[in-house]
This record gives sequence, structure tokens and C-alpha cells, in this order.
Amino acid sequence: MTAFTVYYSLLGGLRSSLLTDGAQMLLAAVLLVVILSVLGPGLIAQGIPAVDGDTRLAGLTFCGLAFVQIFSYPFHDPVMTDRAFITSPKVMVKGFIWAGVISGGFIFLFSTVGLYARAFGVEGSPP
Repeated sequence: MTAFTVYYSLLGGLRSSLLTDGAQMLLAAVLLVVILSVLGPGLIAQGIPAVDGDTRLAGLTFCGLAFVQIFSYPFHDPVMTDRAFITSPKVMVKGFIWAGVISGGFIFLFSTVGLYARAFGVEGSPP
């Protein structure tokens, strides 16, 4: 494991990680735009579907688990830990807040797939 870590560091380490993170963010943004442009008009025309109480409670449970994950993830992700050591605490907190807002927005907007499936009665797994 030590040899792998040293090899990774010699190849670029954190710089490589930032590059791949940026590429993944760009790909996710393109995919989100495609999904919203394809599913959005139909969902707007059909309207937001109603959900029963059990489904709503399951969604709230998922939101609670996601909330816990927000605060625990930086402590067990080595890349996030590395970033914390190379920036000031003020910059790191600002970065975590922006990351939370952006990722929360992505999750919310990608949930239109499930709303679309429910509104149009799509069977099976919506993704």
C-alpha cells in the first residue's frame, strides 16, 4: 500500500485527482442537461405526481441518511483529507459548503427521472 501511495504521489497525486474530478463534474453537468431537456417538457406537461405517505417517509429517511453522509464523508475520503491540509480552514469550509450546495442541486435535479417515471407509470427501475 505504501508503494502504491508513493507511486500515485509521484504521478501527480492531488493534481491528478483534481483533474479527474473536474472531468467527472463536466460529464455530470452535460448528462444533467440532456436528461432535463428530454424529460423536463413531458414532466411539466403532466405535472408533479402525488406520492403516498410511506413513500414520502422513505424519502425523508433517505434525506436524513444523506445529511449524516455530508458530515462524515470528508473524514474518510483521503482526497478530501489531502485538500484540507493544503488550504486554509476558511477556504476549506467554503469549499465544503459549495460542494454541498452543488451536489445537493445535482441530486435534486437528477430526481426528475424518478418523478417522470412515477408521472408516466414507467415500470421497472427508472434509471
